[in-house]
Amino acid sequence: GSLQMIEIRTCTSAISANGRSWKWETALSLFEDIMNALCMLDFVAYSAAISACEKGEQWKHAIGLLGAMQQADAAPNIITYNAAMSACEKGERWQQALFLISVMKECSMLPDVISYNAFISACEKQKTWQQSLLLLAAMKKAGVRPDLITFNAAISACAERKQWQRALELLTSASRAEIVPDCITYNAAVSACEKSEQWQQALLARLGGGEA
Repeated sequence: GSLQMIEIRTCTSAISANGRSWKWETALSLFEDIMNALCMLDFVAYSAAISACEKGEQWKHAIGLLGAMQQADAAPNIITYNAAMSACEKGERWQQALFLISVMKECSMLPDVISYNAFISACEKQKTWQQSLLLLAAMKKAGVRPDLITFNAAISACAERKQWQRALELLTSASRAEIVPDCITYNAAVSACEKSEQWQQALLARLGGGEA
């Protein structure tokens, strides 16, 4: 009854505190202890544990908890999914991030800009520029407006594979979308040109960023 709910809330607070302190192992241990003791946990407790996994870059645990959450009828929301996707991004697992986006859609949950950014950032780290551009296109088709983080990640993914033309096209697209590029945007575009030995284009990109 009420005592049980107090125990769950107390443990959930402890899970959250450890997650914020980057102590994901302690957070998951607390989660397992309360689950074994009470055989039940609520949405808040699951979400706290998944957030701890995100900070600890534990993508396998995050996805496992999402599955357990659904089986326990503690339906995840978009914030929970985004935390799991962020764990995949930090673990450089773009395939798993894409899987989570498909699961969200199956659950009639629309991914938001944070969802897409996590996926595109994972693509950047895995140097899969084609996937990042495909999802950027899907993002626009779904009516989700890309932000500066989106473009920075996509341009960086292109730079890693010497796709200088794509990088410059994205730089132009960002400006057309009234997104003001920052030093990360210009540095990524310059890097794409330099890696492809496109020195003139690199100089133009530098000048565009206000660099001499």
